Amino acid sequence: MDITYDLLVAEQYQTVCNLIEFYLSAPFKMTSEQNRRIAIVNLALSHKWSDNEDACKNVLERYDWSAVSDDFLLAHAVLRDDFAYARTIMRRIGNSGVVSKSNYNEWPLFKKFRETSDFSIEYSSIFGPEVELSEKSSGDDSAPEGEGETI
Repeated sequence: MDITYDLLVAEQYQTVCNLIEFYLSAPFKMTSEQNRRIAIVNLALSHKWSDNEDACKNVLERYDWSAVSDDFLLAHAVLRDDFAYARTIMRRIGNSGVVSKSNYNEWPLFKKFRETSDFSIEYSSIFGPEVELSEKSSGDDSAPEGEGETI
C-alpha cells in the first residue's frame, strides 16, 4: 500500500486506480480488512482528485461503512465532502493518535478539507492554535534602536 500512497502524493491518480483495481480483484486475498479499507479509500480518493466524483461515489457505495472504525468513517465523510460530519469525527478521535497531527497535515485525503473552516476550527481545538515563528534576519538578539525601550 505504500506505493499507492506515494503515487497519490505524486498525483499519479490513474496509476493508483489501475493498481488498486488490480489489487482488489478476485485473485488476490487481502491480508487484513484494514489493508482492504485503505485500498478502497485510496481508490476513491484517486478518482476524486482526477475530477471523477461519480467514480469516487460509486466506489464508496460498493462497500458497507456502518461498522468501520472512526479513521475510516472520517475518510468516508471527507470523500463525500461532508465536512461538518468529518469535524464531528475529528472531535471524537481527538488527539488519541488514531489520526495524528502529522496525518492531518500530510495525508492527501485531507487536501481539500484542510482548506475549510470546519477543519481549521476542529484542528485548533484538538491540537491548539498553530504558532508561526518569525525568523530573525540576523543573529543579533538586541532590539533595533528605539524598540524595547520604555518611557
